This record gives sequence, structure tokens and C-alpha cells, in this order.
Amino acid sequence: PVPSELTNLRYEICLWPDPVTGLLPSSEQQSHAWVRDNVYGVLAVWGLSLAYRKNADRDEDKAKAYELEQSVVKLMRGLLQCMIRQVFTSHFILVVLLCTAVVGDAEWGHLQVDATSLFLLFLAQMTASG
Repeated sequence: PVPSELTNLRYEICLWPDPVTGLLPSSEQQSHAWVRDNVYGVLAVWGLSLAYRKNADRDEDKAKAYELEQSVVKLMRGLLQCMIRQVFTSHFILVVLLCTAVVGDAEWGHLQVDATSLFLLFLAQMTASG
């Protein structure tokens, strides 16, 4: 059986994502999302789904694992859609609902290639794990 701590964590994590894009906002008060924070957030959900999948001996646990896996897919798709919508450079502070940049090209002086690299690395890991 899955420990109750995992169940509590599952509900905490699944309450935060935006229902449309799947992105995790920075806080309840802000509608901004950081790409790097979303990648780390999706790793928590992905790890939890792997734990449920490993310990799934009942249909209920299998359903929870499937639900978590689908929320991982939704968040990763949301991140990818936001990255695709960036015309000139990749912005890493996004409006959660619209996937638009919060800060313009002139105001943001450097690219954060590490966030894109993290996204691609973990996308490959998730794909390889099934």
C-alpha cells in the first residue's frame, strides 16, 4: 500500500496547477510562472507517479498513478507550448493563462539556457521511463 504521506503530497501538488495550461504559478497571489520552477515542480509529480506505479497493487493505486502521469504530461505540454509561442527569445517568466512573457526582450538582459536544458533533459528522462 502507498503511505498516507504520499496521498497528502499528491493532493497538495495537484491543487496548484492552472486548469488550462497546467503550469504551476509562483504563488497563489501571482499569475506568473517560472520555467525552472515548473520543471522542478513537475519532477516532484513525476517522482510521485513513479512511486505509485511501483507500489500499485490495487486498482485505486493504479488510477492515482495514471492521474499523476497525466498531470505530468499536461504540465510538460504547457511548458512546451509556452516555449513555442516565444518568437525571438525564450522568456522564463510567463503569464500562466496566456503563456506570454512577463518581461520583454529589452528588460531581460540574458538568456537562461539552463532552464531550457533542464526541460529537455527531463523530457528525455520521462520519455525513457515510459
